[in-house]
Amino acid sequence: MGSKAGLTGFAERKADQTTDRAIDWLRRQGSGPYFLWVHYYDPHSLHDPPAPYKETHALPYDGEIAFVDHELGRLLQAVDSAGSREALVVSSPITARRSASTAS
Repeated sequence: MGSKAGLTGFAERKADQTTDRAIDWLRRQGSGPYFLWVHYYDPHSLHDPPAPYKETHALPYDGEIAFVDHELGRLLQAVDSAGSREALVVSSPITARRSASTAS
């Protein structure tokens, strides 16, 4: 998507890079209100999680979810450190996968 769709400022990057950039942005904000929108692309693209998630999960998709979960935890810790948790809203779509054995 990104610039191909006429949008600027959007880039698909790994979750750790996304979190690093979001935390850097958060640290530059003052004590005033702010809006931070963070989207993790990893579970939506090629499923190739980094170590150790690749080795500890049988399915690459599950490793991607665990990786993003870890990075979201890092971001929430940064929000806590900034003292901004009282007005925090987190929205996350839930993606359910059905295996062939459970599909009817």
